[in-house]
Amino acid sequence: MALNVTVSAPDQESWTGQAEKVVITSTTGQVGILPGHAAMVTTVDIGMLLIETSENEWIPMISFSGIAVVNNDYVQILLSAYEPAPRMTEEAADEQLREALNNLSTANEDDTMNKVLMSQKVKAASSRLIATQ
Repeated sequence: MALNVTVSAPDQESWTGQAEKVVITSTTGQVGILPGHAAMVTTVDIGMLLIETSENEWIPMISFSGIAVVNNDYVQILLSAYEPAPRMTEEAADEQLREALNNLSTANEDDTMNKVLMSQKVKAASSRLIATQ
């Protein structure tokens, strides 16, 4: 028995396939989904999205905010955006994270919107670093 998984985002081609496992970064932590999982809806946060295919191949992606719906071995992940795991060195990903952290620390305290955007960039850069390891 396998999961039928669809990852969708506006203006991006959907990823669809069968999987043995799916690991989602939710706003409350990581959620692992296996065949036979109870029906649920959860929010998805910026972070790693891991899909283990029926061929035991892991497909890592960086997810941006959205929701995931699980029902009868169907997993629909609807995101604002997603990207495949970066093809960069760990050093390059680490540099991106350092730059994002620096931008966050120097952001104007009164510019809340900019601080939120910088915080999201830190999460994305952190996920890219994890994906390179």
